[in-house]
Amino acid sequence: MIGAPALAEAPATRGGESERAIRAQSPTVQWRTPPLVADVTFDGRADHVFVGSSGNASSVGIVDGAGGKDARAWVLEFAHDPARASGLCGAPGEATIALEEPGIDLAALGCDGASDASCEAVRKTAAYLRSAADRGGKGIALSAGDCDAFHVYFDGTAFRWWRR
Repeated sequence: MIGAPALAEAPATRGGESERAIRAQSPTVQWRTPPLVADVTFDGRADHVFVGSSGNASSVGIVDGAGGKDARAWVLEFAHDPARASGLCGAPGEATIALEEPGIDLAALGCDGASDASCEAVRKTAAYLRSAADRGGKGIALSAGDCDAFHVYFDGTAFRWWRR
């Protein structure tokens, strides 16, 4: 893999803390373990990333690498509906997560040479993601069935998540 490697395993106690934190955040989700471990919040610390399911949805759970009882936890829910562009294919229990290099293909969005305001915003985001990747940050790919994967990235400025 090109670039800095994903952060390796965290101590077992940290894994147990993160599992308790994500289960407390969304107790009805059936979380699968062990989590993936990498810097997905782009702050230089190893975060824990879980996948789970509840009803007709899959969830991605992220526990901030700060650890301890004050660690932030986020849960992103994705409905399974292959008829909608915003839906996942396959059954919720089939969803998988993987770590990936964060980035946006400017050419695929028609923004490699364009200068309109929306493309300027996309270029700014692409630069942010390149910088995060250069520091070892990772994105999250959520897949289920034969549809395209969702690519999830963290916006550390506004402390929110977005997907492409």
